[in-house]
Amino acid sequence: ENEKRLYNKLRYGEFRKFQKLAEEGDCCGQYMLAIMYTNGAGTKADEKLGTEWMIKSAEQGFCQARSTLALYYKTGKGVEKDLQKAFDMLTEASEQGHAFSCNELGKFYEEGLVVAVDLKKAAELYEKAAEHSMRGNAPNL
Repeated sequence: ENEKRLYNKLRYGEFRKFQKLAEEGDCCGQYMLAIMYTNGAGTKADEKLGTEWMIKSAEQGFCQARSTLALYYKTGKGVEKDLQKAFDMLTEASEQGHAFSCNELGKFYEEGLVVAVDLKKAAELYEKAAEHSMRGNAPNL
């Protein structure tokens, strides 16, 4: 019980720090605040606020936020499901060399989501993901 209380206290301190950064317009702070709201880390979970902050961060071009928001659009989490929007956001982030986005975009080509099935393009994107490091692994190769 004491460990849980300490954990929540530490998380609340992080939440306040990222909230301040986010309100100042820092895209990384906005992204972290979005994650904390979405997961209820350091604050009460609030998917709507989490999504709003994720959108703000993505609009500033933060690749991690674009990639995460693209998955929201792919699944309909917190936003209306929109595969075309997900595809476009993943394309933008992958063009910036974001490994996870390359990998997820490869799935669109492999599965024929929004685009015709193109296994060659999917393989190229999986290779690009591996080159940009999927933290030591490339799950779709």
